[in-house]
Amino acid sequence: MAISSEFLDQLKARIQLSTVIGARIKLKRKGRYMSGLCPFHNEKTPSFTVNDAQGSYHCFGCGSHGDVIAFTQLSENMTFIEAVGKLAAFAGMSLPPSFSESKESLQKSLDIYEVLEETASFFQSILRSNQGQEAQKYLDQRGIQSETCECFRLGFSPEENGLKKYLLGRGYSEKQLLAAGLLSQNEEKSVTYDRFRHRLMFPIWDRQGRVIAFGGRILKKGEPKYLNSPETDVFHKGSLLYAYHLARRPAQQAQRLIVCEGYMDVIALHQAGIKYSVAPLGTALTEEQISLLWNLTPSPILCFDGDAPGKKAALRTAERVLPILKSGYSLRYAHLPEGEDPDSLIQRGGLKKLEDTFENSIPLADVLWYQTFNAASLKTPEDRAKFEKTLMKLVQEIKDPILRNNYRDTFKTRLFESFRFYKNAAREKKGANNPVLPVQAKPNFDPVHIQQKILFAGLLNHPQLIEEYYEPFLDLDITSEKLRRLRDQIILKINETPALDSGLLQHHLHNEGFTDLLDDILNEDVYKHASFVRPETDNESIRQGWLEVWDHLQNLKKMADHAKNMDERFQHHLSPLLKAMMRRVLYN
Repeated sequence: MAISSEFLDQLKARIQLSTVIGARIKLKRKGRYMSGLCPFHNEKTPSFTVNDAQGSYHCFGCGSHGDVIAFTQLSENMTFIEAVGKLAAFAGMSLPPSFSESKESLQKSLDIYEVLEETASFFQSILRSNQGQEAQKYLDQRGIQSETCECFRLGFSPEENGLKKYLLGRGYSEKQLLAAGLLSQNEEKSVTYDRFRHRLMFPIWDRQGRVIAFGGRILKKGEPKYLNSPETDVFHKGSLLYAYHLARRPAQQAQRLIVCEGYMDVIALHQAGIKYSVAPLGTALTEEQISLLWNLTPSPILCFDGDAPGKKAALRTAERVLPILKSGYSLRYAHLPEGEDPDSLIQRGGLKKLEDTFENSIPLADVLWYQTFNAASLKTPEDRAKFEKTLMKLVQEIKDPILRNNYRDTFKTRLFESFRFYKNAAREKKGANNPVLPVQAKPNFDPVHIQQKILFAGLLNHPQLIEEYYEPFLDLDITSEKLRRLRDQIILKINETPALDSGLLQHHLHNEGFTDLLDDILNEDVYKHASFVRPETDNESIRQGWLEVWDHLQNLKKMADHAKNMDERFQHHLSPLLKAMMRRVLYN
């Protein structure tokens, strides 16, 4: 039976949160709040705040948040029941009858924790003994150091029911070993035997760092390659992440979290200095696990293997996260080379390459787009309609209305560009194969070049803005050599004569040999695209219009850089059509 919410509300009302927290850290009052150094991560400037009126605390540095019960659980490494019992005693409250049942359940869990801790120590001792030589050799081959083995408490399970014999000899009952998931039974349930035999053993911890289960890797031929503990009263694999308790503080400090596929990947990354890494327990990420990731960082990076199963796992996670996606929280994806995993890259001296992969991870929206695009055909209107329907169905899974609209707008824009490209390509192909209908040459229209000419026209007609927009003008990534030389000359002249009007500036540029280029910029063909650059425009209009065009060009450059990066990293996995589209964005 659960403890009633009424009792918990009374408990929290009787205890001043700042009193409990103030016993552990020094708090200083700031208006309605109190602040201090966060007890859950290292910091020099206080970012931890306490609000007694609301009964909650929040750290702006690591994101830790909760009430007095949550603080007691986290700071004293207690279960919920343990924390409630301690706080009730502190407040002088009698515990409700249901608490006795909860205590019985707690005692059963404590018994399981105890036997699992004993088991972890037993497995460790076997690994260090002669019986563990095969496992030691395997770890040496994988480059796992002894310090790392100790940190992750790696062990070895012997043959012939060695664990069962040991624990029964220590006074534990067979019933307790079954409850802890350490024994298996035959079909008739008349015989019990060790669940883990001749396997390299990986303890699995809860968020407080207590051993709650095991994973075992077989060292001989056989299946399954990896075997986990069954679900128990303390182990629910869909709500946990491997090494979460070890990664929590490093992730909060680095504001980065890497999600790998398996135990060995996490261990290898940790040993290489990337201690902010975790892994699901043999399953695709669940909603609860994703929420755990978001508790540490708003954009965890998924780094699954570069093989087919790894790609499938990444796509499953991308689809699963959509219903719980929210503003400011998402997933990113690090694409590994075909056949590689984090461990294999590190072993071959590829840590720098792996870190670059993390740095260049791609957002969730791109993963959904590219995966869907590569699986689609766009040859007919029906194909394109099916592709669009598939994308919009994914978008509809997003519950957050603002975020859903943003995804829809993003995909609609990409759909328009991809469909237009496909239609143009088909039209050109048809014309090229038809001797009766010659292909008409396309006009040489470069939107980026046009927008750059608009910016020049605005400053040539309104040179008083050059000093105001000096840095943006210098930062402009100009595509034309002629325009670059014109900019250099404008900057030189303005530096010589700051209060120059448009007539004098243009006269100087004519004398420097830029007459043809000025005629190409200051004409109706440019003005019709942006009337705000005309000489008669007021200052406010030219300011606003100029900055809008400049911002648009900067965004186009970011998109092109991102597309180029994607082309380089996904070149072996993209369809020919998508490659062509990306080249068009980059080079046309």
